[in-house]
Amino acid sequence: MAKRKYTVSEKVVAANRRNLAKAMAVPASIRLRVTERRKHLKFLLALGLALWK
Repeated sequence: MAKRKYTVSEKVVAANRRNLAKAMAVPASIRLRVTERRKHLKFLLALGLALWK
């Protein structure tokens, strides 16, 4: 775990751990579904790679 730049209470850290576990319980097909933003980023990445060659 990365060192924090500020103090976070144990209560908040515990809540973050619970939220992460809950989020990771969602199937990957839902978590990683294609959105408009991801489509756009994929296009820009492909364009950048094409221009770089």
